[in-house]
Amino acid sequence: MGGAVATLVGCLLLDLGIKKENLKIYNFGAPPIADKKFVEYYEGKLNIYRVINEQDLIPKLNKISRFYHLGEEILLASNDGEGHGCEGYIDNLIDLV
Repeated sequence: MGGAVATLVGCLLLDLGIKKENLKIYNFGAPPIADKKFVEYYEGKLNIYRVINEQDLIPKLNKISRFYHLGEEILLASNDGEGHGCEGYIDNLIDLV
């Protein structure tokens, strides 16, 4: 839920007058956050990067709900038998870079 909150706070800060250039939001495994109208309004107005592990179910909740994601998705591959804990994200992110 922290990634969802970070995204929503970024939207709030933008509305309060903070410039897009001063806001960069990175979240890991965040669920979808809002309805389509909300996402369409903010899409492209913020620098948001959603890092997801391909085996993590939480970021895929948009497929069974009416909520959508905001920001650019960065997909990390999972190693066989690996969960979606922080260590897996960091190891796969290092491999990606």
